[in-house]
Amino acid sequence: MENEQKLINTDYFVEANSYEKLHLWIDYNEKYEWIQDNEGFGLEIGSIGANKTVFVSFNFAKINNINVCFYDATSRYVDYTMVENWIRKYCNKITDANNFHNVCYTPSELRQKKLESL
Repeated sequence: MENEQKLINTDYFVEANSYEKLHLWIDYNEKYEWIQDNEGFGLEIGSIGANKTVFVSFNFAKINNINVCFYDATSRYVDYTMVENWIRKYCNKITDANNFHNVCYTPSELRQKKLESL
């Protein structure tokens, strides 16, 4: 139940393996308040056929007061559409490590950065 509550309280899901998550922390921890939750978990969210389970690992952080869940499908067999649909039961805000800036910046900050780059 505690694990499900963490998922329910998530504001943004970010698809990132452990290497990508480390580099996000390196890039953003000095710019934003990043409080790591060291109690992640994994869940079997479904299966492909009879014997091919789909397993996803979940890790959490509070970044600028935003509850972020980093997830990574770590099983041998993965159906990415299944994973995304399962996550959307908890939150529609999903991105990947490459677009992590969407998590931290407000829309006005994004507009300002776009104007500065012109």
